Amino acid sequence: MIALMSLFFVGCSGGESDFTGYVLDVDQERNRLLVVSGISKEEILEIQTVDFAVLDRLEEAYWVSGKNPGNIKKGDYIEVWFRGDIATSFPAQAEAKRIVTLERNQQ
Repeated sequence: MIALMSLFFVGCSGGESDFTGYVLDVDQERNRLLVVSGISKEEILEIQTVDFAVLDRLEEAYWVSGKNPGNIKKGDYIEVWFRGDIATSFPAQAEAKRIVTLERNQQ
């Protein structure tokens, strides 16, 4: 009985996220976020324009759509759960099922 309850709660929690990273850009016009890894928060906050030189420094990058960015901003550290297929361009493109902010940028 306890084992079944444990499975139930794990299934309901949404499981592990698909990607965790910093928000490098918020595109309000297209309702999407550029979420990246392989770069520090301090470096992200110094970047004025996202270009090929910036993209070359990243380990992973996703344009994440499907959720209103709301109050998420550049420099926030977030977890993302993807819905459906991921377009494997670089940056990759994916639709978010869920986004959780782990750390807010206070600047």
